[in-house]
Amino acid sequence: MMPTRSQHDETCPICSTVTKVGDRTWHYTCEGCGSGINLIGISWKREKGRNWGELSQEEKREAGDEFFKTLSWKDEIIEI
Repeated sequence: MMPTRSQHDETCPICSTVTKVGDRTWHYTCEGCGSGINLIGISWKREKGRNWGELSQEEKREAGDEFFKTLSWKDEIIEI
């Protein structure tokens, strides 16, 4: 059996349901309310105070780069 990716709990900002998501997840569907949760957008809003929908494509790429810089990739297992 192949090792699985590590997971962590994310709390939905809409309904507060806790959902297990992979550590490399940037978007997931809440198990409680079914909403699509954009973790990069939430992170960017907290740090910069700007809504995801207002960003240009270049700003969205920058936000993604910043989001993934905070993750540790050394223990990541790639499944093929």
